[in-house]
Amino acid sequence: MSLAAELSRAFHAIAAAEAPAPVSAHLRTLIIDALACMLAGADAESVAIAKAAASTGVTGAGSATILPGGPSASAANAALVNGTMLRSLDFMDVYVDVDVCHPSESIPPALACAEANRASGRDFLDTVLAALAMQAHLASTIALHRNGLHHVGHAAWVVPLIAGRLSGLGEEGAAEALNLSASGLIVPEGFSRGEVANVKAMAFALLAKRAIELTELASAGLRAQAQACEEVIRLLERLMGREINPASLLLPADLGAVADITLKAYPAQYALQPLIAAGAAFRLQQADRVARIARIVVRAPQQTVRRTADPSKFRPASRETADHSLPFCVASGLLDGGLTVAGLQEGRWKDADVLQLMDRMAVEATGEDDAFAVEGQEIELTFDDGSSTRLDCTYPVDGDSWRAIAIGKLTAFAGDRIDVERVVAIVETLEHEETVEPLIAALGADFDSLHRQPTTASTGCQDRRDRALKK
Repeated sequence: MSLAAELSRAFHAIAAAEAPAPVSAHLRTLIIDALACMLAGADAESVAIAKAAASTGVTGAGSATILPGGPSASAANAALVNGTMLRSLDFMDVYVDVDVCHPSESIPPALACAEANRASGRDFLDTVLAALAMQAHLASTIALHRNGLHHVGHAAWVVPLIAGRLSGLGEEGAAEALNLSASGLIVPEGFSRGEVANVKAMAFALLAKRAIELTELASAGLRAQAQACEEVIRLLERLMGREINPASLLLPADLGAVADITLKAYPAQYALQPLIAAGAAFRLQQADRVARIARIVVRAPQQTVRRTADPSKFRPASRETADHSLPFCVASGLLDGGLTVAGLQEGRWKDADVLQLMDRMAVEATGEDDAFAVEGQEIELTFDDGSSTRLDCTYPVDGDSWRAIAIGKLTAFAGDRIDVERVVAIVETLEHEETVEPLIAALGADFDSLHRQPTTASTGCQDRRDRALKK
């Protein structure tokens, strides 16, 4: 049996009803968080670019909704736009192991395919759980980033299985789609280093769109070589200089990795979350001392320093670079009590007080090359009188849970015409819905006319930005 066939068989075997209770509960939390991230990013510049590229106005069988509330498009184009919404503000979840990925990027294509094919709520939940588990497992098995590649390539292997399962192609048809899409796993990571390119927001979604279109071609009879996935593995072996056992890529029976997917309280790179939280806590407790900071030393693992504290990150020139900038994010925590979407949209990284604080900052790499771990972070503040203090960089902060973070974000960005309680209730009982249409309808407010300010709303994990206190 080919690797594509084995991957498809394992993917189709996943059932949410059979998952352990913590996994089932976290699955729903991740869906709620993904919906919040889509609403948050609905008016981002990258989303406008995606909408301009997407053909809309498609109705009837096979159509899906560009959230929130339309217009309609093909499943592939809805996945492109909604996926860009989710990713545009760097607010989505993260899984960290040998490699790193954002498993919830599979949720927009799953929602579009479920709507387009009138799949049941149970089928949607089963497919999303399989997709989350597969992305996490790929990140636990293949070190793409360590070898100059980017994890968005996961879309080329996960989304064909999503589209195949939700369109009723069956295991064999989904495997054919995977073989057509397989080569897309290999994506150079240059766009995410240094001055970050804005394609970052659309990278996974572009591959997802292509994968859905290839699934449609597979349904029409297009075929690739049966060993396409094996060929990609051989190429990866040459890049990595080691053997990869194809059997190691198959989903394990234990879905516990899904429960280890974490959420973000701030719209920034995942490893910066504890640092922002620590700065925000200090601001809340000792705001009067922030203006007296003479020097800041931030200590973090090597990969975090390489990716978020290179020279371009000390003078970010774009929002995409700012939300991956350790110096800017630490300064935001200390000066503003957190990092907000408003701060990014308003170009907060250009402000004089932020630049001055970044100039007083040094970043030191700690430990061995410990992949993408976030442990061992520390902020040391030295004040103008020579005294110093070290900040505790734990995350999430005491009293917060992943569910609280997700619902806080959904509440902040839903506006006053989207009933958050209704949305959450539908997600909680989605397996009883004949289709996902009730969920789509619950998100279908006239979003553009909402009298809201989501860019300044609190997510429940950070204080509102207080300009009057800015030094």
